[in-house]
Amino acid sequence: MTADEIGELLGPVAAGWLALGLTVYRGGWYVPNGDDPQQQVRVFHDHVMIGWTQEPHRCPGEREYRSVEYTDREGLMYGPTYPGGGMPVDPIAAHRETQQGARS
Repeated sequence: MTADEIGELLGPVAAGWLALGLTVYRGGWYVPNGDDPQQQVRVFHDHVMIGWTQEPHRCPGEREYRSVEYTDREGLMYGPTYPGGGMPVDPIAAHRETQQGARS
């Protein structure tokens, strides 16, 4: 995705992610409950997925960001919703914090 596409979908904070060296793709790898996989946005740093956004069922039309906390044996990724429900300015730092919290 381009910075303009990211900004249009996720807002101006997320539009700066490419400047951090992140790669952002639209489309999910696994979407539960038959949701549209095009509603997910995956965020990569150095070819590793560090987070994703999705449209929460409780708030259609909105987006929530999740940092990858762990990956199960089938390769499915899990992680907490970013605090405050917004988009992180720095997804790399958000991922680092999530990983540190998982080890505590």
